[in-house]
Amino acid sequence: MSWAQSETADLKLITQWSETCVWLPFASSIAFALLFVFVEVYIAVEPVLPRYLLTQKVPVLVGFSNALVAVCNLSVTYYFPTWFQTVMLSSASTAGE
Repeated sequence: MSWAQSETADLKLITQWSETCVWLPFASSIAFALLFVFVEVYIAVEPVLPRYLLTQKVPVLVGFSNALVAVCNLSVTYYFPTWFQTVMLSSASTAGE
């Protein structure tokens, strides 16, 4: 299974999942997320989000929906011009209009 592939005429670059440059960002992001939660819950004098809000359903669902909206906005901003360039065969200057 390959993570990132790029094929050109003479160059073939494949990064495997077992390589450090692939799994290290995933592991470090999980570690830093856990560290952030620990610091916010137990150490911070004025946390970003009060502890009692994390135990209620509505604030957690609002945060989750905001994250999904951010992903959708990024997808539309990035992938629509790419779609117009590849499928509709438009130029890069007119794809983002």
